[in-house]
Amino acid sequence: MFAGRILIVEDDPLWQNFLQEPLDDEYALSVASNRDEAKAALAAAEAAGKPYDLVTVDIGLTFNAPTLDGEELLAHITHHHPHTKCIVVTGHEGVGMTRLRNYFKEFEVFDFVDKAEFDFQRFKEIVDRAFYLHGYRLLAELGRGGMGVVYKARDPQHNNRIVALKVLHHASHLSPDELTRRLFRFSKEVETARRLKHPNIVQVFDYVAATSPDNRTFFVMEYLEGRTLQEMLARAEPLTVAQVIDIGLQLCQGLAYAHRQQIIHRDIKPSNIILQPKRRLKITDF
Repeated sequence: MFAGRILIVEDDPLWQNFLQEPLDDEYALSVASNRDEAKAALAAAEAAGKPYDLVTVDIGLTFNAPTLDGEELLAHITHHHPHTKCIVVTGHEGVGMTRLRNYFKEFEVFDFVDKAEFDFQRFKEIVDRAFYLHGYRLLAELGRGGMGVVYKARDPQHNNRIVALKVLHHASHLSPDELTRRLFRFSKEVETARRLKHPNIVQVFDYVAATSPDNRTFFVMEYLEGRTLQEMLARAEPLTVAQVIDIGLQLCQGLAYAHRQQIIHRDIKPSNIILQPKRRLKITDF
């Protein structure tokens, strides 16, 4: 199960327990008691390369409006941690959920939980839903780099097969024209990769191209067990002559097939070559 990282921001110890109880078995949980602790935890996680996937934000309410602490934390997350989803947890008999949603419509709040009508199962369902991406259930983070994050995921529409999702980083810094050009190039490249069906080339199943800077762009490919050639070369013991010949032959077979389809990889390197069990080689990142 996906050990998604969740930060619970709540000053009441009783509510800290309430919010953790339905999530303990499936998620990696941390707790912050106030805004400053939450900011420090978010920054530390980001610096460690393990950012939080989700934050539950405790918003204190007066009769007229939310208090500033929670609103300021939401603004901080929106601007400094745009990949992190937020769930607002709050409640006051004088401020209904409809009014609250309207108040926070400028922020990208994933959902709202009403303390006055808190239900453990409903809360768990909301959190679980935050770990879906266009119908794919995220199971584990496989790695992240300059271009994006790769997840292991389940595809409910195809007999729950296990796939890999490569999610590209947000492109919020791009102008509309630049975004359009990038999406056109991305779509063309992924459509090209989908045509390649060979035992030595990773299969691309699907893709979703963002329609605005706030959406996520990702593609879906077969999930591969194994290690990269780069990891293999970093081992203490060198590859045997037979292993080198086998790797070279499989690599050439995959590239020769791609060339017959008028497709050139342009970035062959050890980190883009996966060695699976039984020495099956797969070329990735076309």
